[in-house]
Amino acid sequence: NDRVGKPGSGVLLASNERIKCREIINKTTHKNEIIAVQIEMLLYKSILISSIYVAPTAKIDMNIFQELYNINNNYIIAGDLNATLSEMGSIKTNARGKQLQVLLKEGLIECVDDDSTTFEKNDYEAKLDWILRSQPLTSFITNVKTHPTIGTINGHKPLTFDIQIGTEPKPTSPRLSFNFKAAKWTKFKTKLDQQLILWNNDLSLNSPLDIEDYSMFITNSIMLATQEVVPTSTPTRKSYTLKLLIQHLTKLFNQILKQGYIPTKWKTANIILIMKPKKDKKHPYSYRPISLLSCLGKLLEKIIKQRLMVELERRHILPEHQNRLLCARRHSAVILFDIKAAFDSVWHDTLIYKLNDFRLPKYIINYLTSFLNNQTASIEIENVLSRQFNLKIGTPQGSPLSPLLYIIYTPDSKNEIPTHTEHGLFADDTALWKSSNTMTYLSSRLQKSVDAFESWCKSWKLKLQPTKTEMIHFTIHPRKKFKHQVEVKVDNTIIKPLDHTRYLDVIIDKRLNWRRHLDHIETKIAPRIGLLRYLSRTAYEPNIRTMINIFKSRARTIIIYGYPVLLTADQYVRNRLQIIQNKALRAALGLLIYTSVDYIHKIINSPKITDYATTLLKQPIQIATANNGIALKKYLQDILERIS
Repeated sequence: NDRVGKPGSGVLLASNERIKCREIINKTTHKNEIIAVQIEMLLYKSILISSIYVAPTAKIDMNIFQELYNINNNYIIAGDLNATLSEMGSIKTNARGKQLQVLLKEGLIECVDDDSTTFEKNDYEAKLDWILRSQPLTSFITNVKTHPTIGTINGHKPLTFDIQIGTEPKPTSPRLSFNFKAAKWTKFKTKLDQQLILWNNDLSLNSPLDIEDYSMFITNSIMLATQEVVPTSTPTRKSYTLKLLIQHLTKLFNQILKQGYIPTKWKTANIILIMKPKKDKKHPYSYRPISLLSCLGKLLEKIIKQRLMVELERRHILPEHQNRLLCARRHSAVILFDIKAAFDSVWHDTLIYKLNDFRLPKYIINYLTSFLNNQTASIEIENVLSRQFNLKIGTPQGSPLSPLLYIIYTPDSKNEIPTHTEHGLFADDTALWKSSNTMTYLSSRLQKSVDAFESWCKSWKLKLQPTKTEMIHFTIHPRKKFKHQVEVKVDNTIIKPLDHTRYLDVIIDKRLNWRRHLDHIETKIAPRIGLLRYLSRTAYEPNIRTMINIFKSRARTIIIYGYPVLLTADQYVRNRLQIIQNKALRAALGLLIYTSVDYIHKIINSPKITDYATTLLKQPIQIATANNGIALKKYLQDILERIS
């Protein structure tokens, strides 16, 4: 329970990862900070352990103790209550001490420790820290000790105790975990070949049941070989071609595509939940689901994705993300939509209808139909799997095919948008933008386009999230206060323009000077420069080539991200980016701060940041030319000519 905006402080409970426990309370009320966890026990059903801090200027919130009792009458409270009692080692009884006396006399709690003082400063000593328990736990708490202060002369003293009740161990994870760095790959290849050779090649694969048996045989063969040869051993850097496995997989994949049937196990996901940063852990939407899918299934999905991309490009099915760019007028605005659970909202029947409508090869349609049907999943929480349930809508999270299938599902979204407004799409990130000479005209035209897109979303059961939808108003007078701002409504919620927003991890500001994005880059790269400096200093003889490779992968990728827009920035931004690169290179090579920039780039034969970005820009120009993206090609060429 941290205090926002202040370093340290708050209350903390740490639990051994093998103990089965869960958080029950985490809050601050009337300057009483409290955190409580419930631990599953072998003797008792469970006990509640809590830590409480009461500020010196506050009173003890008596309701907290009643709340803990109501949750579980087997509980322990440990913490700094700032309560002093004259009969328990302190000079006098303060107001919080009197409140504690009331609780002790009521019999709701008992004091575990003795009258040893727990806080000392200069000549002042008092007992401020307490260990309290409920009556049922009296005989189980032993070995209570008050220790000297740690590392300081003054301050609070640690209190420890033992509780003689066995805890219920947390169940082991249902997922197998291997240390592949320690694998004996020569032995793995031999063992796998021994298993795979047991398959009778005379057996035909004419039915879905045959495919199920064959896929299970291959999976079990890989698992047996893995379990036998991936203990702790010396890592090897050699690579091995598993020819026999490739032959079996080729045979299996060909039959799957021929029959249009995917093994059931490949369509079962094990979902683990990762909490999003700075989110409420009690809210289901605060977690990001990560689906663990079959490796063999994902391998075939990648093959299908490559073939599907070829077919989509040949038929010109993929939408052109950008038609025209913001005109050089007085006012322009862009609105960035957020679609709630976009991939999870795809109708299977509608998607299959669109696949047929695009006249894709029959084997791809049959494969994708089997891929979508009868998808199942289980959720893993605290190493316990939920019951298996069916996924009747949506594309599987974590599948290589899912983003592409969503794009196939939504290419007609631009058909509903009026031609006067431009439309951009990147996976489920959708943007609309419009330029005008007047604010009124800009608002009305943009609103019509928003209404049209909203109507299209409703017709295909996609839900917009107004609270996460953002808008930026660009103008040639960014500091001017306008009487009537640009406003649009999304789902009856008014969206007002922001000073800046994030789109595809690029910070866009209303002045388009990219200073905000520059600040974002500097913040993001600072710990990576620190890492480069640490690696350079700790290595006895750092290898220059290795350090340069680390610089390129860990630092330069951050600096150069969004390079087409950064090349449109003024010289100040480009100079700052070069300074950031100089810092990173000096850190990687262990050079002094005054080392010449030209010397650094000469010894490593690396271009300066603007030159490198210019080189990179030529690749998307070639792609735009190949895909007949006339507007995008012209825009990128204009950037190239401007900096030449």
